[in-house]
Amino acid sequence: IVVVTGAGISCSCGIPDFCFSDGLYALVKAKYPDAVMKGRDLFDAALFRDPTSTALFYTFMAELKSSIDLATPSPTHYFIKTLDTKGKLLRSYTQNIDGLEERAGPACSSSESVKNTEKGKGKLKTKEVRNVQLHGDIHRVRCLMCAANFKCTSEYLEAFREGNPPDCPECKTRSEERIARSARALKVGTLRPSIVLYCERVRHSICRSWTSHSFPRLPLLLLSGRKCRI
Repeated sequence: IVVVTGAGISCSCGIPDFCFSDGLYALVKAKYPDAVMKGRDLFDAALFRDPTSTALFYTFMAELKSSIDLATPSPTHYFIKTLDTKGKLLRSYTQNIDGLEERAGPACSSSESVKNTEKGKGKLKTKEVRNVQLHGDIHRVRCLMCAANFKCTSEYLEAFREGNPPDCPECKTRSEERIARSARALKVGTLRPSIVLYCERVRHSICRSWTSHSFPRLPLLLLSGRKCRI
């Protein structure tokens, strides 16, 4: 069985929907009364062109992650884990960024356990990935300049909540090392949530490694919590 899931499987987990007036979007909107945008705009890469919308995005992401941290997996998440435990799951693909699949059990594409720390550092042990997070993981951050990836710590979260992206520690370290050698300082990148926004592409390596994977004699494709169209 191959499972493809969307936002619908997490709606019962206590994660507010930003599209509604009582959702996270409305709460963040109150902090930025001069911003005029729709809920979808908060997930559009174009928002990085404007300082106000960029700050709003970071604040919204902090509030969203705080809400997700309080959520618990739904029966659907545990159903996927049961399929995996019984050896029935070929692979799960999700559009969700909440990481609830990993809490339920299946190793996700952002899990530390599937990262190859030896030869091919930075690559994944694709055979061990049970759930592919097509749109990224809100519990991770990445640098806009060097693409270094880190866990979203409480320090980063508080910076996001104030609308300020934190500096990338790897860029900062490289720059400081150059200064110590009396060399010119390097530009330091900033961190953003490691998710895929509208107008951004899913990484090509993921597409080649997983979505084109050959499943011999596929018996069943199960879609849950999503529409069959964009």
